[in-house]
Amino acid sequence: MKIDCIELFRADIPFRPVSGAPYRAWDEKSAVIIVRVHAGGPDAARGVVGTGTATAIGFYLGLTAGSLVDTAATLAPYLLGLSPFDIRRAHQQMDHYVRGNQAAKAAFDIALYDVMGKITGRPVYDLLGGRTQNEPVPTATFALYADEPEQMAQDVRARFEEGFRAFEVKMTDPRIDVERVRAIRDAVGDEATLIADANGHWTVKDAIRIINRLAPYDVLVEEPCHGITALEEVRRAVEVPIIADETCHTVQDAAEIARRRAADIVSIKLMKAGGLWRAHQIALLFSCAFIGCLIVGVRGETLVSI
Repeated sequence: MKIDCIELFRADIPFRPVSGAPYRAWDEKSAVIIVRVHAGGPDAARGVVGTGTATAIGFYLGLTAGSLVDTAATLAPYLLGLSPFDIRRAHQQMDHYVRGNQAAKAAFDIALYDVMGKITGRPVYDLLGGRTQNEPVPTATFALYADEPEQMAQDVRARFEEGFRAFEVKMTDPRIDVERVRAIRDAVGDEATLIADANGHWTVKDAIRIINRLAPYDVLVEEPCHGITALEEVRRAVEVPIIADETCHTVQDAAEIARRRAADIVSIKLMKAGGLWRAHQIALLFSCAFIGCLIVGVRGETLVSI
């Protein structure tokens, strides 16, 4: 069975309003690319159709809505004629003709796994090597945006009652960030996991100082500084676990982080990695290095990729 047709669509999906101020300007809609890969015939009744999606975030993924669509249109012809099970070859083709642009590649990757799963009648985790835990992950992370400490604590308490047990707190102002975390910890007690996300905008010295002030509130700190060298320096200076996010997009990034022990945990996202196949490679690499993984999505993704 070969890939004989690929359809591309763009959708603009409105965001639900959230309280607080985002770290950067917030768009009203998310630009999404939808990929439909047909194998065995363009007619769904005679073949198998897999669906994948991706979103564009310029400052994070290096893709705008226009470049996401253009990249997908450029890549699609190079996958025609391949077996949907040739996932490695598909990635080689995409990497050969377009450098980077991982989110666009993720949409094709997810669609191919959808096709493979439908053909074999197996869930994707079987295609990636099998189930390794019997209990579901108990929570998803809810991202909070900057507000007054009391308001953020109130918002977290409401989400806690809805069932969330992990919260990502954006760090935007060192003068009140510690107070925000303290108020949130007081609101939810010891049951919730708190992630203080600096999005890389601290200096090394500021990161060490602020993290030591956050330590009493049992937090994880995400991307305190940009760059592997800076992360390594911060991690060696503090006791609080450090999460790498923006610093780790590719398998090559992952290898360097593991070699230098620059993080305790790494955030893996399909849009950064280029899909399930590359994300699985990164996860296996960190498993061998005894570094933890946090599997999350990016803003504006659909439930398909989530």
